[in-house]
Amino acid sequence: MFEKIKKHLLFIKDIIIDTVAYWATLGLVYVYTRFALVPEINADIQLAILLLISFVIYWVYKKTIPYTKNLHIQGQHSYLCGVCIFVFALGSFSQAELQQFGFNFSEVPQQAIKQYASLKTMFYAIGIVALPQLLKQKTG
Repeated sequence: MFEKIKKHLLFIKDIIIDTVAYWATLGLVYVYTRFALVPEINADIQLAILLLISFVIYWVYKKTIPYTKNLHIQGQHSYLCGVCIFVFALGSFSQAELQQFGFNFSEVPQQAIKQYASLKTMFYAIGIVALPQLLKQKTG
């Protein structure tokens, strides 16, 4: 009898893993936008937090792939594709637009331009490296 329902139980387990990973990823993005993009935190710390969160999201995604690759709809994967597209689009924002978005660049022009360049580099790197990998993962 267990053999008859084993396939269904594994499918349910995969859905639960994908759902938890989706909410964990969504939560990390929310925490960053809510608590890191505030006036009290400078751009260097915001960038460091963004890098840390990016690595955590990547780690969670890599750990869940074996369980979610056979699902027809992958919530975490779809959300990550959307985030990568958004982050890639942020790479085209000007420094003033990113400041309006919540990034706090230094008052010193030389330091501010370095922070801005680092942030744009990271945004483009995510878009150029991560997005094609995510799309390749889904399409085969």
